[in-house]
Amino acid sequence: MMQLEKSYLPPLQKIPVWNELKTNQQGALLSFGYNFILGANFYGVSNFQTITRVLQKKQWDQIEETFVKYINPASNAEAGLRCRRLVEAKLFLTQVDQLHLKSTN
Repeated sequence: MMQLEKSYLPPLQKIPVWNELKTNQQGALLSFGYNFILGANFYGVSNFQTITRVLQKKQWDQIEETFVKYINPASNAEAGLRCRRLVEAKLFLTQVDQLHLKSTN
């Protein structure tokens, strides 16, 4: 948890729309960034132009196809990354009121 707060959140919080995003959207981007060598520093980097543009322009209708672009094609990890990216996209697009939160009562 501490690594996420110190290493991953600060660069993500620099994304111009970060504070406009819902918790599930921020979580999806945190998961996305966690899996890269660049970590959460992907925003604005040349190899991440598509996701940078989609976030800048708030093109949420393109988020699933955008996430799936980052799967390391022809690698041993491709199938697993495709699955992960689809889950991240689904999380990003899920309405907050549709998230099933377990009650602690």
